[in-house]
Amino acid sequence: MKEITISKIFRNNEKKDGTPYKDKNGKLFKLVTIYPQTKDGSSVRMSYCDYNDITAEWQEGDRVKVKVTKNGEYLNFAPPSKLDELEDTVKALTKRVEALEGQKEDMPTDLPFDKEDLETDDAMPF
Repeated sequence: MKEITISKIFRNNEKKDGTPYKDKNGKLFKLVTIYPQTKDGSSVRMSYCDYNDITAEWQEGDRVKVKVTKNGEYLNFAPPSKLDELEDTVKALTKRVEALEGQKEDMPTDLPFDKEDLETDDAMPF
């Protein structure tokens, strides 16, 4: 997944000839086209068939996470599914655990003092 900033966004319910967008099963959708901001200022166009108005609140300037796929010469995008978000969370947590485990190996195993030298307080309830 990539996090992008929307430079331009267009939504269309119908084709240039006025007929509504339909998939091969006859289900209606909106064609959403976005142009994300790029580091070099080049123009990149990505499209998405929005059946459920998932992108209805998206506006120019918004930062959004998308899954980008290439279809021939075209780029398509899709908002992340719950599974995509879960996979990203698991990957991030795995990295954190690995980093912590690496730190654990660097920790000293010996105490800097002898346990026998510690004073005990028998009045403490624990």
